[in-house]
Amino acid sequence: MTKDAREYHVLEGMEEAEAVRQWLPLLTAAMELRATELFLTLRRGQIEALGKLLPAGVEIIDFLEDHNSYSRSKFDDLVDSVIPHDFWTITGIDWLSNAVTAHGNCYCDVSMSVEVLMSLFPAQRTPVDGAEFVGDFLVIKEPAADNIRQPLRRPRGRPPAFAWEAFHVEVADLIKSGRMPQKKEAAIQQMVSWFASTQEGQSPSRSSVSEKLTPYYRRFFSDKN
Repeated sequence: MTKDAREYHVLEGMEEAEAVRQWLPLLTAAMELRATELFLTLRRGQIEALGKLLPAGVEIIDFLEDHNSYSRSKFDDLVDSVIPHDFWTITGIDWLSNAVTAHGNCYCDVSMSVEVLMSLFPAQRTPVDGAEFVGDFLVIKEPAADNIRQPLRRPRGRPPAFAWEAFHVEVADLIKSGRMPQKKEAAIQQMVSWFASTQEGQSPSRSSVSEKLTPYYRRFFSDKN
């Protein structure tokens, strides 16, 4: 990284930190009542929460940085387990990082049933066609079995929208010949352009290409991204 680029990222990080410093107290005050109520339901065992128990000595920041990288995460093998209700402490909850720490242990990637959460914290409901707002959430209503329209059957032999099989062959050839970019972002752009040049200017979304490339980069470029 050049000196100018490094200085730019440092300045950008300082500006973001200053913005967080200003809005975090406002956010904390706004969510204080609901956060306390949710904590009490968790501590009383009225709602079950799941989380990934981090290995001893691992910090929350380690999990977040590694989990958000393109390469295979060393925490991929962690599985969700029930967080004991007596584990919860209000000071140990990190709402922004979605984690809870207590007794020298830490659970990350915390989740719970939306249905149970809605039943415990009912809010003003606003009906809409096929769904209803519950507070800031939108709950989709399940249609009755008699009203479910059967999907139209596609004619047999219809080709897919994009030539994904050819895509995988092309990626394999690039890796074998050493011509695959080391950075995933560069590979995404290259393969989007490949689609455009081979399918009359049509190409899938960057997110679709990124999803298809992820297994390759986890397997072959895990130490470089």
